[in-house]
Amino acid sequence: KKMKLNKVIVVALLIVTTLCMVACSEKPSIIGKWDLDIYSVMALSGIDVNSISEFEKSLLETLSATMEFKDDGTCEIVYSGMGATESESFPYKVENNKIYIEGSPADYEINGDVLNITENGVTLSMTRVK
Repeated sequence: KKMKLNKVIVVALLIVTTLCMVACSEKPSIIGKWDLDIYSVMALSGIDVNSISEFEKSLLETLSATMEFKDDGTCEIVYSGMGATESESFPYKVENNKIYIEGSPADYEINGDVLNITENGVTLSMTRVK
């Protein structure tokens, strides 16, 4: 009987440990390259997508932007469109379930291959580059 009781205790401890590990796991890594949704960039910039012409929308759709979060604490953003490319780098850190970009805190959430960064009610949405 004592042997069976010990086995039950060991199994119970394994189950509790596994549940704790799952419940306490960290968010998926933000490290990597992400394609920015150009319309969320516009919203973040304060531009109302509904107020621009169809021609302006078609020009916007030729633009692309990526953000690459590196494990050294830097992020590079690259904008491309109409034959030109620009880039800039800045520091970031992830701490206490927030991302700090150039010192400003924002909420972030990763769902599969989608990263949403929300600051002051505006969400910047991007998709992981594979």
